[in-house]
Amino acid sequence: MYDKTLYHNADIYTMDPRYRLASAMAVVGERIIAVGTREEAEAALSGHYRVVDLQGLTVVPGFVDCHIHFLWYALGARRLNLKGVASIGDVVRMVAERAAQARPGEWILGHGWNRNLWPAADVPTRAQLDAASPTHPVALTSKDGHTMWVNSLALAAAGIGRSTPDPEGGRIERDARTGDPTGLLRENAQALVDGVIPAPGPDACEEAIAAAIPRMHEFGVVGIHDCEDDLAFRAFQDMAARGELGLRVYMMIPRSNLDHAIGLGLQTGFGDTTLRIGPLKVFADGALGSQSAALLEPYVTNPESTGILTTPRDELVDVISRASRAGIALAVHAIGDRANRMVLDAFESVARQVPKGTVSHPIPESGSGSRTETATGTTSQTWTGTRTGTAAEHGTIAGPADVAAARMSHHMGLRHRIEHAQLVHPDDLPRFAALGIIASVQPVHATSDRYIADLHWGKRASLGYAYRSLAAAGARLAFGSDAPVEAPNPIEGIFAAVTRKRADEVLLPGWHTEECLTVEQAVCGYTLGAAYASGEEAVKGSISPGKLADFVVLSQNIFAIQPDEIIQTKVLATIMGGNVVFDRIGIGA
Repeated sequence: MYDKTLYHNADIYTMDPRYRLASAMAVVGERIIAVGTREEAEAALSGHYRVVDLQGLTVVPGFVDCHIHFLWYALGARRLNLKGVASIGDVVRMVAERAAQARPGEWILGHGWNRNLWPAADVPTRAQLDAASPTHPVALTSKDGHTMWVNSLALAAAGIGRSTPDPEGGRIERDARTGDPTGLLRENAQALVDGVIPAPGPDACEEAIAAAIPRMHEFGVVGIHDCEDDLAFRAFQDMAARGELGLRVYMMIPRSNLDHAIGLGLQTGFGDTTLRIGPLKVFADGALGSQSAALLEPYVTNPESTGILTTPRDELVDVISRASRAGIALAVHAIGDRANRMVLDAFESVARQVPKGTVSHPIPESGSGSRTETATGTTSQTWTGTRTGTAAEHGTIAGPADVAAARMSHHMGLRHRIEHAQLVHPDDLPRFAALGIIASVQPVHATSDRYIADLHWGKRASLGYAYRSLAAAGARLAFGSDAPVEAPNPIEGIFAAVTRKRADEVLLPGWHTEECLTVEQAVCGYTLGAAYASGEEAVKGSISPGKLADFVVLSQNIFAIQPDEIIQTKVLATIMGGNVVFDRIGIGA
């Protein structure tokens, strides 16, 4: 078995601005050692090595999903899949069928129902689920994960009754006449039931994760930023210890564990290229689908509501401040324009607490070059090797975002981010770059949400999912899927970012196409942008000498074809750390 491989005869889009396009690369072990022409790559190899002809196919860096609930996604096969179900009657039928097969006392769990698809008269209540499952507790989460629909047995198990107060940042929907819970729990109120649902055991978690990893490789995904809790983290650790974790995991910390993390001295960045500690995950508001995203102006469909702030501003400032001082970055969920403004205000408030002065620290760079950044945002860099393309073509290197990061994040050594950023007031767009805040977004949300955004936000929807505007204002972008809310397929995300179209509506006009990104910007969001978000651009994110040999072979050149054709692209092979983990074309033979 050779540990040296020459890959050649390919269009290799490196995502490295120093040499944008190459035709060959040399891999030794888990690292890339040379990139350029075949002659240049082969000159770096000695002894016996394998030669792989990629037959003119297109190669890009391995994709990273920067926002995923992976264990939840992996366990999905064991839950009722309610995605796309057209009515309450269909949900009730599916619950009844599952209940008829369930063991005594077993919980009936499901995910994906979307009230926005149903007739207006279809209002979920516990009575409907009581009729379908009179002897089994039922808990069904909405597509966006921000509303739970339960039956009376589930409410009783959680101790939720007429006198139960709404938890902070959550709401128990109640009958206007009796005051009894209706069976809908929004935002933080879901935790009341989550806390009594039996958790899957360690073996079940690991089995589900192991079964889901090959599906990710089929999508070209080699890494994830996971937004879950200790149940997932324990499974990832145990699998990594046995060498069985076939994904690179950047693991977020639940807010409920902040004090424990501080007490242990745990910091963002601890770990290795397989499993690494990420930021603290905090929620600022709800979601569009549940009409709980916090808005500056009321919902068009509900003039009495501006959504829910799940964490008050002063509390958020305190959390950001305590976490930052302890060396823990923040990833704050914010969807509505009011929530995004509040989060930016909170980051700005904390930034003012940072002592003035210039902080300089080295950032290790792969290859023969070195790079140093200072708090003024200037960059010096040396490199030996073939280069094509310009910094302007790449659009992701030193610029406003670097300067802004120096002002705040580099002072603290942290890279904070806002998750989703779906509706941002135009006045707040430049603040991402000014504060060095990464916009961790999910392009497929822009297209899957287009109709309900128009419905609930009205004219404001034209300001939604403003990825091009954010990039133009200097913000760093990192892309994900929010699976299981959406499928974790980066090709679908790239297509959505470039065309603003749904995969099932290719022939229809795109939605607010003024916010379309270039193909290179979209690919960057899943590669170099993802690596920057986890502080690993020295070892990941581009096809560069010294970096990990994580790359994907595509069926067509997405940089050269018509944008509408991108959705037809297939992943033909996925290579992770030099190992072929998915192969449709026999390159691992």
